[in-house]
Amino acid sequence: MALIVGAILLTFVVFPVVNGFTASAFWSASTTDGARLLEWVNGIWVFSGAIILIAILSYVWVNTRQ
Repeated sequence: MALIVGAILLTFVVFPVVNGFTASAFWSASTTDGARLLEWVNGIWVFSGAIILIAILSYVWVNTRQ
């Protein structure tokens, strides 16, 4: 149930807020290093749901195999 609620929250609450924030003029850099850093942060935000899901599934898998 927690995975379903988390997926719904990520899809309908977190992703629109993050997409709005990263699409704004505030999310820009004047240097190439700054632009690369912002791209990395944006990539982490995009894949955060998958990262969290893999972490939870790994935790459950390790704890149930003992």
